[in-house]
Amino acid sequence: MADQSSSNQEHQPLLQQSSKTKQESLKDLKPHVKPLASAFFISIVAGLNDGSIGTIIPQLKDYYSISNETISHLFLCSALGFFISAGLNGYIVHKIGQLKTLYFGSSLMLVSFIVLSMGFPFPVMACTMPFVGAGMAVLDAAMNVYTANVPLATLMLNVLHGKSYIL
Repeated sequence: MADQSSSNQEHQPLLQQSSKTKQESLKDLKPHVKPLASAFFISIVAGLNDGSIGTIIPQLKDYYSISNETISHLFLCSALGFFISAGLNGYIVHKIGQLKTLYFGSSLMLVSFIVLSMGFPFPVMACTMPFVGAGMAVLDAAMNVYTANVPLATLMLNVLHGKSYIL
């Protein structure tokens, strides 16, 4: 008899929905369509950002006349900026607010990409990459926080992070 009761408990959902809670539907997402589209766009830009340096390595090596070992510093610098910004993101949001943090991250990336596109010497490029990583970390956190707070959050987060496999 004890085996049957434990077997029944194994098939019970972890969270029981009370009769008072309304089942969420896709209609509930209507007021969130534009911000979600923006989050999906940011996610695509993040993927393009991460993949773009790797595709232009041969051109960068020729332009700067540097080795593979030296060019790898770009990845390390970008990752360093990402990690530092990810650690400080809560503090930044607390100090200036979520919307200004989004503007800050976008501005950081825009200015960084402008500097990178100018073809300055390699040390300037390497010093700019942490700002690219920091801007990406701020935007990545913001899109995840927003998406986690919309109706059907689990589905929307799955779409947000799984769409790159579809594209």
